[in-house]
Amino acid sequence: MFEQQYFTITNKSSFVLAPRGIGPCSYRLFECMQLGRVPVIISDAWVRIPNIDWDKFTVTIPESQIQFIPEILLERKKEAVEMGRLARKYWEDHFSPEVSLHQMVIAANELLKYRYSYLDSLKDYSQFLHSSRHFKNFFRFKKNQLKRTLSKNFF
Repeated sequence: MFEQQYFTITNKSSFVLAPRGIGPCSYRLFECMQLGRVPVIISDAWVRIPNIDWDKFTVTIPESQIQFIPEILLERKKEAVEMGRLARKYWEDHFSPEVSLHQMVIAANELLKYRYSYLDSLKDYSQFLHSSRHFKNFFRFKKNQLKRTLSKNFF
């Protein structure tokens, strides 16, 4: 139900927020691209995967500027259809299942340059301590994952 609502709302949207996840990036970025919507990246620590012109199909907002998101997106509304088309094209060319392994190797090498440490990941996970909403989402995801596993193995 939640996934269907998310998909329906995303398909009606021109721009989709893609805030940082547990780490500096979120899978929302790639979901938006796959659906041909403009990802709005909200992360100060996001590392761009090289050889992709991200500015053509994304909007990047510093975490300290989130209060200006409505105004920024309103100014870019006329660009949304073309940016969404380009987002889908870049997803097909760089992140679809047929080509993603190559891109993951490039991205991993780029991340190694930034020396994202174990302490950095602990700091990222600590965000769960600040919001019960994160706990609920995390446990809902794990519950659904367990249900899928059980239904495959036992039914």
